[in-house]
Amino acid sequence: MSLVFTLPIPPSINALYFNRVYVAGSKRKGRGKTPAGKAFDTHAGLLLARQRANGIKGKVIVTYEVARFPDKRRRDVSNFEKPLSDALVANGIIEDDSLIERLTIGWADGIEGVRVTVEAA
Repeated sequence: MSLVFTLPIPPSINALYFNRVYVAGSKRKGRGKTPAGKAFDTHAGLLLARQRANGIKGKVIVTYEVARFPDKRRRDVSNFEKPLSDALVANGIIEDDSLIERLTIGWADGIEGVRVTVEAA
């Protein structure tokens, strides 16, 4: 069984979270999602629902093909993996990202967003 669908390019892992500042008496500590991270989660969920992507149980093989950016800035493609994998888990495509047996990620020409392929391992 294999699933192929398209997701938007997520914010880089560097722009996905922020560190909460400790305020006396506050119970909220640690890291929080940035507005860009929350927007990606919402958009990815809507696109997966629209594409009627069903889940795969157990171990999986995942491939992410990320569209090249039109500018010449240097980017690390691996910084996009975590938000994409988290979106797959949050939307029931895979049970847990610890079940990814093999992961391939790279730049791709001629596509928009991220082409995601998920196969049973």
